[in-house]
Amino acid sequence: MAGHYLAEIPADLFELLTSGAGSALTTRLNDGLSSVSYDEIVDTIENSIALDNALNLQLSDTTRRSMMLARRGQGLFRENVERLEKECRLTGVTNRMLLIASHIKPWRSCLTAQERLDGNNGLLLTPDADFLFDRGFISFDDSGRPILSSRLCRADLCRMGLGRFADGFQPANDLIGGERPASFRTEQKGYLSYHRSNVFLG
Repeated sequence: MAGHYLAEIPADLFELLTSGAGSALTTRLNDGLSSVSYDEIVDTIENSIALDNALNLQLSDTTRRSMMLARRGQGLFRENVERLEKECRLTGVTNRMLLIASHIKPWRSCLTAQERLDGNNGLLLTPDADFLFDRGFISFDDSGRPILSSRLCRADLCRMGLGRFADGFQPANDLIGGERPASFRTEQKGYLSYHRSNVFLG
């Protein structure tokens, strides 16, 4: 018999799952699915929010389109992030073609269009770093130093090619003798606080 894994989820995610956004998941489970993955939960919630945005007549067409692109880290949101961030805070990669514009406070958790498009609510991250940040395996303190979740082991970091961060988990620039990444701006710190409290796995 397969085991079951229980994990705590943020309060706002619980509210979304138990409100209208959760009805589609309930339907899928009632249709015979025994479980729903993290990605399916996120997609269902974000699709529900996106539909609400599309039907919101108080938003201009430009704002609706900008928010849809922001969901994927593109368009105006990416431009806003690139005005503030020039490299991956974890790996030091600067080639913009290798970087993803990632929300600090997740798109699905933002309460306004302004939060979803705010460049202060974003980081440029390589795909692996984006995955770790989005899933809460890493976060950052206000000074710019990465924080490693206890749920991410050294062996897995090595397998991902990020083993150099396992011992002391220092930013790349520290390890190659360069300057440390700059501290975060005041406007970014509120979003980071949200990430550490509601996304980071601690």
